[in-house]
Amino acid sequence: MKSYIFTFSLLLLTLASCEKESMSDQDSQSQSVSTLENVITSQNLFITTFIEDGKDKTQRFERYTFTFASDGKVTAISSDNQVQGSYRIFQEDGRTELGMTFPDTAPFDELTDDWYFISIDGNQIRFADGGDVLQLGKTPVNFTDPKDTINNHLDAVQSFLIHSEGLFIQEMIEDRENKTRYFQSYRFIFNADGSVSAVSPGNTVNGAYRVFKDDGRVELEMSFPNVGEFDELADDWYFISIDGNQIRFADGGDVLQLEKM
Repeated sequence: MKSYIFTFSLLLLTLASCEKESMSDQDSQSQSVSTLENVITSQNLFITTFIEDGKDKTQRFERYTFTFASDGKVTAISSDNQVQGSYRIFQEDGRTELGMTFPDTAPFDELTDDWYFISIDGNQIRFADGGDVLQLGKTPVNFTDPKDTINNHLDAVQSFLIHSEGLFIQEMIEDRENKTRYFQSYRFIFNADGSVSAVSPGNTVNGAYRVFKDDGRVELEMSFPNVGEFDELADDWYFISIDGNQIRFADGGDVLQLEKM
């Protein structure tokens, strides 16, 4: 009888713990949606980066200011034109997404998509979908020759990686699973010869990398041996941004964010 009571009590505690964890996850997701809603509805925004199918198309939207209203309407306004669409922010499979729908007229039809939320940093809000990138900012960008921009990005990524004394993985999400914890003890050292080493107090894993341009995008390719979770870093990561001590990459809904020591 005592054994039965103990087993039943343990079951109740387990169920309560699961319920608490589930509620916590739901609260966290709701907070993420709420935060994004508050940010995009509180100010006028500009498209500061828009890359689709490997082409930088940011300049197509340089004249437009985007206003996101709390009723689900988004309006693009220029001095001589106004285009209205709709949007929604939602959670799907543990990811926060921005869904936008615009009339079937160029170039706004290219914005009609579900965009995976990546980050909010200062004046920039970032989304990605595959290799496509959407970045919204509080101030418009000053456009330069697209080729110069790509070359500058390439140099910036290479310099950031090589001249950092060591980088840590601040966030690694693959197939909707947060795998950051697998790499928390490792410091990543990128060398000018194309080698990269992941060093922890009790282990070192050696791999290779390259930074290159492909279809108008800057990418980081890494290869590691099939050790632990390191083979999951072996991918072509699309460069998103550099902000202070952080550099961000994405591939579809997957996210890789590195940070200086």
